[in-house]
Amino acid sequence: DAQGPPVVAGVKSALLTQFTPVNYVQHNEVKLRGRKQGMEESTLEYYYDVLDLCRRVDPHMAEASEASTPLAGFAS
Repeated sequence: DAQGPPVVAGVKSALLTQFTPVNYVQHNEVKLRGRKQGMEESTLEYYYDVLDLCRRVDPHMAEASEASTPLAGFAS
């Protein structure tokens, strides 16, 4: 049978809620503040990683804040 396992609504969100670390947001804030572009990392990889961290810290962050955040860690 190629149908796979049965789908139960709400299981994924319940598991994520139950097993998300207590200090998840603070951990991501520290990661975001200390994030610098690596020597072998492309600008796009760095930029999208920082945007992902911004969304993890604050899903409702304004686009202007998201866009300015990566500028601090670009490799020179």
